[in-house]
Amino acid sequence: LGLTRFKTVDLKREFYKKSSLGIMTWDLYDQVIGAYNARLESIIAVGGDGTVNEVAQGLIGHRTTMGIIPNGSGNGLARHLTYSMNINKSICQLIKANKTVIDIIRVNGIPSFNIAGVGFDAHVAQLFQSTKGRGLFNYMWISAKQFMQYDYPCLNITTDEKSYECD
Repeated sequence: LGLTRFKTVDLKREFYKKSSLGIMTWDLYDQVIGAYNARLESIIAVGGDGTVNEVAQGLIGHRTTMGIIPNGSGNGLARHLTYSMNINKSICQLIKANKTVIDIIRVNGIPSFNIAGVGFDAHVAQLFQSTKGRGLFNYMWISAKQFMQYDYPCLNITTDEKSYECD
């Protein structure tokens, strides 16, 4: 209609174009919200924890609500929020859902909505992400193999209230 300066975005083309350049964040939110003249009330993330985290990062500072249709290997946030792992049931839950506000954590300025790991768990998550197999068994197998050989780093942690120094 030409009512705004925004064009409707071909999301799939833009996503894959940016992904092929090594841009791994789902940073198209401003284009999407612009195409809808800042009136987008809700968005649904379909995927696992990584996808949910990427979509949620684009919502920081906006009043748009996000729903989740779990379709990943772990679905930790969806499980915590008691979403069904059955896609049809999770869609029904979204239709009936009440809004829930959740906190975010920032690690070195990078927001996270579910988990943020450092040390051993981050190491295992990185290895798990690069494997073809999914599921709890593969995650536990990687964990067991890495447990004895991992070189644990010394970490300093600072919160708003306190600092924890490495000994």
